[in-house]
Amino acid sequence: MGFGRPVSFVVANPKGGAGKTPVTLLLAGAFGVARGGGVLAWDNNELRGTMNRAASITAPLRRCATSCRRCRIWCRSRSGTATCRDTCAGRLGLMPDIKDLEPLIGRWRQIVDAPRHVEEKVEGDMTLEWLRDEKVILQRSIAENPMFPEGVVLIMAADEDAEGDFTAHYFDSRAVSRVLHMSFQDGVWKWWRHATHPDDFDQRFEGTLSEDGKTIESSCYLVEDGEWIHDFDVTYTRA
Repeated sequence: MGFGRPVSFVVANPKGGAGKTPVTLLLAGAFGVARGGGVLAWDNNELRGTMNRAASITAPLRRCATSCRRCRIWCRSRSGTATCRDTCAGRLGLMPDIKDLEPLIGRWRQIVDAPRHVEEKVEGDMTLEWLRDEKVILQRSIAENPMFPEGVVLIMAADEDAEGDFTAHYFDSRAVSRVLHMSFQDGVWKWWRHATHPDDFDQRFEGTLSEDGKTIESSCYLVEDGEWIHDFDVTYTRA
């Protein structure tokens, strides 16, 4: 393979979690092997791209034959028992890490638009902060309208056989507690949960972080009478 001149390839997709970073790395590696010479891979993320972490290999990759549920990559450790971070994806740094949530850390003003529940928009505050050792994130939220409960969430990396990249334990002022499954990829923050009893309901949230990291536009949905419906919107602005 020879181009005779410098050539640029762009891997782009407006959707978060579409695999742009691993595809870019694989293309760069393929070009380097096929044609030799220097190959530059660039992560054009204005916030905090993950390519540097994804391209950092701290141990040799190993061929394998054991399916890893979370990363969907085939691999095996030398002992014959694989964990997610022993897999090829783990060695390439493609496995999620709690530090991936760093762009969300801070204090946010929130405006809740919930016409199903209240006519006027409701203002409030949300904060996300690290607990000591930066392995757990504490999220707190409070709205000025008392019909919306005050809530706290503890966010940590999910177990290897769990759903989602992160697990969030939710508690609020109504003495309600829930377990949420969470992900954050390419600026798209998602959480979802499943009903745990007949009177409960499935619920999901999706928020998109702006390119400058100062705004999150989000929507929340729930299942009612067997169908997903839009529940409310929240706009977060960094304080």
